[in-house]
Amino acid sequence: MEPWARRSPLAATLLLRAIIDFTLENARFKRYKHAARHVEECARLAASIGDYAGFETHAEYDARIRDKHCRKTSFYRLIG
Repeated sequence: MEPWARRSPLAATLLLRAIIDFTLENARFKRYKHAARHVEECARLAASIGDYAGFETHAEYDARIRDKHCRKTSFYRLIG
C-alpha cells in the first residue's frame, strides 16, 4: 500500500475507483490487469475506512461494477 493511501484511505479508494470505472466504461482491456489490482487495493483499504461519508462501501461498489460489467469476464478472471 502506498504511503499516501495510508494517510487517506477514502480518498485513495475514490481515486482508484475513478480509474477502475474509466477502464471498464471505455473497455480498455489492455488496462484490465491494472484495474483488477486497483480493485484488490480498494478491498485492502476498506478495512481502514471507518466512515464512507455517503459513498458506497467496497462491497456495494464491487457488487455494482460486477452487475454493470458482468460481460467483461476477462476482467473478472484477473480478480482474486
